[in-house]
Amino acid sequence: MLFSGEVRDNNKGRDVTHLEYEAYEPMANKMIDEIVDEAISRFKLNQAVCVHRLGRVEISGCAVVVITGAGHRKEAYEANSYIIDRVKNEVPIWKHEFFAD
Repeated sequence: MLFSGEVRDNNKGRDVTHLEYEAYEPMANKMIDEIVDEAISRFKLNQAVCVHRLGRVEISGCAVVVITGAGHRKEAYEANSYIIDRVKNEVPIWKHEFFAD
């Protein structure tokens, strides 16, 4: 299962030009690795990976990717959702939106 989080060109009716993400990379990566390891155990995955970009990301660019593999697609889908939800809610990665106006 592959999830690719791509930058949208609008937010709440405003035109977005690009995003910038920042984080203390060693801490953010450690937290992401822990979430992925928990998902592997919890959902009995064969493999899983999550990578979140930092810095400037243009419109339609990929900001985050989650890949999960399991013997059954249900577990892979559930694990994928679990990972991205936890990363978005728990990992201290700050998103700065830049608008056309």
